[in-house]
Amino acid sequence: MRTSRVCVVAAALLVACGGGGSPLVAPTNAPASGPTTGPVSPGDTGGSGGTAAPTTEAAEPVLTIDEQGMEVVPLSWGGVGAMAAAEATNSTGRYIQSMGYEVFFRDASGAVLVESSGNVFGVPPGGVALLEASRSFDEGAAQPTSVEFVLDPPLLTDGVAFDYSDTGAIDLREIAVEIGEPRVGRNYNENLRAFAVVTNLGSVRLQELPYTCVFRSGGAITGGAIGSIAELLPGGTAGLSAMPRYDAASVPDDVRCTVNPTDRTQLTDPTDRGVEIVGSGFTTATRNYTGGVDALAAVLLHNPGTDVLTDVRVQTDLYDAAGTLIDVGNVFGGYVLPGEEAVFAPIVVPGRDEAAATSMVVGVSVGAAQPLTAVEGIVGSEPFDLSLWTFGVLGAHYEFDGVTSGFVGEVVNPQPVIVNGGLEVTCALLQGGQVVGGQEFSGPESLPASGTAPFDVITTPFGMLPDHDEVRCSVHVNSLFETEPG
Repeated sequence: MRTSRVCVVAAALLVACGGGGSPLVAPTNAPASGPTTGPVSPGDTGGSGGTAAPTTEAAEPVLTIDEQGMEVVPLSWGGVGAMAAAEATNSTGRYIQSMGYEVFFRDASGAVLVESSGNVFGVPPGGVALLEASRSFDEGAAQPTSVEFVLDPPLLTDGVAFDYSDTGAIDLREIAVEIGEPRVGRNYNENLRAFAVVTNLGSVRLQELPYTCVFRSGGAITGGAIGSIAELLPGGTAGLSAMPRYDAASVPDDVRCTVNPTDRTQLTDPTDRGVEIVGSGFTTATRNYTGGVDALAAVLLHNPGTDVLTDVRVQTDLYDAAGTLIDVGNVFGGYVLPGEEAVFAPIVVPGRDEAAATSMVVGVSVGAAQPLTAVEGIVGSEPFDLSLWTFGVLGAHYEFDGVTSGFVGEVVNPQPVIVNGGLEVTCALLQGGQVVGGQEFSGPESLPASGTAPFDVITTPFGMLPDHDEVRCSVHVNSLFETEPG
């Protein structure tokens, strides 16, 4: 039976998760009445009703490293890679808003070969800070045999943190999540990775929630990994996928993960997403050449506002019939123009030993909503238009095992400038109004000013084209595009 660990107890305390066993209990300096599910006012510390405003201050070093470890593995291109991680308990009685740390990789004589550094954020009283670092060493160079993590003085707070950020301060006491028991698997390239399902037990929507995981093998720490979750609605779930930095890592027999709110994390009203999800879906196919079951997924987003939405991220979590998380896909750094319906198609290729996907959970985060005149990296104030000539029937050069898969069309440029390079076409396939798949492709090499350019795409290298009666596409530029006068 799978177990889970509550990652916020009592006054919304974020605690480490993983490793199995019973749910964690509240630390001795907090009530054990369960997670806080409602907002906490900035003056409420969750204790006996004090109303003094929280303070943030630097403190003398009061934390020590509980455990640290490292694994050194050969690299396919020569040399070795060192993956290190450490754990430290927050015994301060307050939240750690942020804390820096240094990492020293040493040789057999104790000499420092290379120094690294990092930061950890949002550690609650009694919680555990997970730290990680990795470095590669050239072939023939001295190799590390030990590692040392050294903690800087932490920046402490009673709960309100990051009041210097562009997105505004957040109250760490409002965050209550549960991380399910991590599961170790492999992706389609046989790279190790750990999956876990995170549930939002609180009443606020969480956006851009980072996490850190530490791996153990045979009881010893062998490295760590970091990532972030796009969105967690109240009562909702999101997947995390943590992968060791180097392919030759040992198979972990224990994984521990924590969430680490930063100044990019936003707490919003449950309905305040900033963009509308107007459709999402996927289709699975027969097993591909690796033995995995491909999934073709797409999400349709509509911007109802008058500002352009930037730094848009879409996360898709795939589950099998048993409810097991089998893959996490992401698209980062997109944008949606005012009034536009844009297509996003995260890459989702489950590992060869995973069952076929049967359900999908979508998360969306929006970095900013800005006036068009203030945004760089887009072309014009209206979307490119796109019309399809045909789809589903292509020439023999697009056949894979006798299956034809793709479509052709043309892109219309409404702007009076020439657009060169950096064009991406993302298409969603629909059947009866329901999204059944999608994919992103390279667009035309060049678009004439106020003109058109043809394009042709293959939907997947494995010949999968779901039954559909409609195709919706959007054309965007990426950072590689250039413009010139028309």
